[in-house]
Formats: sequence, structure tokens, C-alpha cells
Amino acid sequence: MISYITLYLLLGMVHMFLMDLVIYRINKISDAEEKIYFGHPERVSTILVWPIMSFIFWFNVFKAIFRKP
Repeated sequence: MISYITLYLLLGMVHMFLMDLVIYRINKISDAEEKIYFGHPERVSTILVWPIMSFIFWFNVFKAIFRKP
């Protein structure tokens, strides 16, 4: 049981790391005045419910990338 919980949280942390990398790159190439960042409460909540957050985040990223101009 503990190993499943550990695996779930580990996958959540890996997902959070990948999201931070993508957000860092977006902030670096963006000209927007307001930068996007995750604080500690957002990170913790994202790690706890990472399957839902993962779907929402990656769906919007790919929707923005493949949007027709």
C-alpha cells in the first residue's frame, strides 16, 4: 500500500518538474508583462491531484500549439 502511494506521489513530482520546465520556457520566450509561476500551494495541490491537472495542462498546451492562426 505504501509503495503505491509513494509511486503516485513520485509520478506527481515528475509531472510537476515537467510542467515547471515548460512554464519556464514559456516565460523565457514570452513578451507578456505578467509571468506565470507556481507557488508552494499550487505545487502541492498539483502533485496531489496530478492526473487531473496533467490532462488539463497538456490539453491546453497542445491546443495552443496546434491552434490555426
